[in-house]
Amino acid sequence: MRDLAAARVVTEIYDVTGVGPTLFGRNGGGDPYYTDGELRIGVISPGAVPADGPPRVLPDPPVVAAKDALFSAAKGLVGQDAPPQH
Repeated sequence: MRDLAAARVVTEIYDVTGVGPTLFGRNGGGDPYYTDGELRIGVISPGAVPADGPPRVLPDPPVVAAKDALFSAAKGLVGQDAPPQH
């Protein structure tokens, strides 16, 4: 997403609710992972023509912001580091 935004072909960025928060997930190789469960969406400009400025980042809906606050608090209780930012 960063490379597309740097190329100025992304016009809008927003999150949508995905699978939901996961604190104790394991991937196919058995490695632990955690996620806030959101999916980041980037809207590509028509024809991938470079835009005049940076992409517009839409705010999270209130329910997503509340879920993020709860997820952050839960991670603190189990001693995990903060997840990487989108």
